[in-house]
Amino acid sequence: MKQPQLGQRIQEWRKAKGWTQEELVEKCSLNVRTLQRIEAGEVSPRPFTIKAIMEALEINQEEMSSHSESTEPDDNRWFQLAFLAGTVYLLTTMVEFGLDFTFYGGEKVNGLLYASIKAIVMVGFSGFMWGFYKLGEKLNNKLMQISSALLAVGVLIFTSIDIYKFFILGNAMPEYLPIEAVVFGGMYVIFGLAFINERKQAGTLFLISGILGVVVGIGFLSVIFALPSLFILAVFEILCLVLLYQKGFQLEKSKFHNTTNTPQISKIH
Repeated sequence: MKQPQLGQRIQEWRKAKGWTQEELVEKCSLNVRTLQRIEAGEVSPRPFTIKAIMEALEINQEEMSSHSESTEPDDNRWFQLAFLAGTVYLLTTMVEFGLDFTFYGGEKVNGLLYASIKAIVMVGFSGFMWGFYKLGEKLNNKLMQISSALLAVGVLIFTSIDIYKFFILGNAMPEYLPIEAVVFGGMYVIFGLAFINERKQAGTLFLISGILGVVVGIGFLSVIFALPSLFILAVFEILCLVLLYQKGFQLEKSKFHNTTNTPQISKIH
């Protein structure tokens, strides 16, 4: 098993035991910075370093072999697809906002265009959140899995309601917008906390993203600040795209360099 897959698996096995990085290094005589670099896929450890880590984690050769390199492209592809879905969602939601603004203003909107944009938003956002469900799975972060799934379901429900109001009722019914704001506010608070929960292991970007997610959620919950919170939401979702990019495209790039330019990878004790 090569980097960055090896580092990811070590992180997963460590978290499955409920250990911090500090607890693991105490058991295998490493320093924290070394383990951080290994888990991040920045370096390729020597065989005896791998052996020490595996013994501390109580992982045998069969378990290591079961996570072969052949699964790595599939893992990376999930994040790549989620990144692309998120990009499509963010671009499309700008058009959606304009259409909703026109509809709520009582002006006429093309039905085919409205339905098409809403459908793209639903599919794009679902794919976007699927990436974070998979990320939560890798990080053993149940809160991220639950909140990303809830957000995907929430968008499916409320977008379907929008379509129903447009085609069946013919009325935007803006008086129900506060309900939608409160529901999504609670979801984004939970989603943001899931990022903050990973700050010690995953770094500053997770912390910043988490704080923005919580701020968005609180703004929606207040209802009064729901509209300005949409601008913060845009920044938060862009940071989410950056995280998926790092997990997908950069891991694929790292794999390419590992196989074509191995001298660039440092060997450490």
